[in-house]
Amino acid sequence: MPFLICLLLAAPAATGEKPGLAMMDMKAVHGVPESLAQVLNESFLVALKDSGKLGNIVGGSDLRAMLDLEQQKTALGCADDSCLAELGGALGVPYLFTASLAKVGKSFVMHTKLVSVEDAKVLSRGMKTVKSEDDLLALPKLLVDEALTVIPSQEPTAVSAPKTGAVAAEASSKPINWLRWTGLGLSVIGASVAEAGYSTARAAQGTYDELGDAATSTDFNKLNGKVEDANLLWLGGLSGAAVGIVLAVLAP
Repeated sequence: MPFLICLLLAAPAATGEKPGLAMMDMKAVHGVPESLAQVLNESFLVALKDSGKLGNIVGGSDLRAMLDLEQQKTALGCADDSCLAELGGALGVPYLFTASLAKVGKSFVMHTKLVSVEDAKVLSRGMKTVKSEDDLLALPKLLVDEALTVIPSQEPTAVSAPKTGAVAAEASSKPINWLRWTGLGLSVIGASVAEAGYSTARAAQGTYDELGDAATSTDFNKLNGKVEDANLLWLGGLSGAAVGIVLAVLAP
């Protein structure tokens, strides 16, 4: 195959981490016009590119641009798997894809084949049958999706987040500990109430000291009532604060 040296020098290398693929022109056989095969051939190239699994894709038009007339004739005669693998190797791609379209009775039959260049092995074969030309347009994507299932996706490896970021993300994902927050809130409120009771008792005692001997029984009763209320506030506040502290400490 003299055209292989020319292909090896002229074919672009596959870019990126995604593997490359070469597709031979679709063959139109048994009553199918060449023009119909050409239209569907371009649909296959679009479906191969849109799959996202491939890097460099070489089509039949690319091959014709690289080869002269005699070399094109030689390439068209390349039908068996080992020959196709040799062609793909010369193009610098690990996969080679072929498709054909035939008409049997009133139905159209489309066949595809995906060949591994390295070991000259057919990785997948596909076939779809439709009743009209309108239905043919959906076949390229269906057959490409089926064929490329044997090719693993080359997704970029996610970069691990810094440790601090991971810890922060983990903390943000945890549910709020309502029991702990309730305990803390209760302890703050209890401390405030206890402080208010203490301040009220001190004020009442100060008033009583100012009155001294001039204090009447009525004044004494009023001041005594305020002191009792203040003591209740003080004791209640301390109790609430104590309960809140216990909840906050024992919360999981």
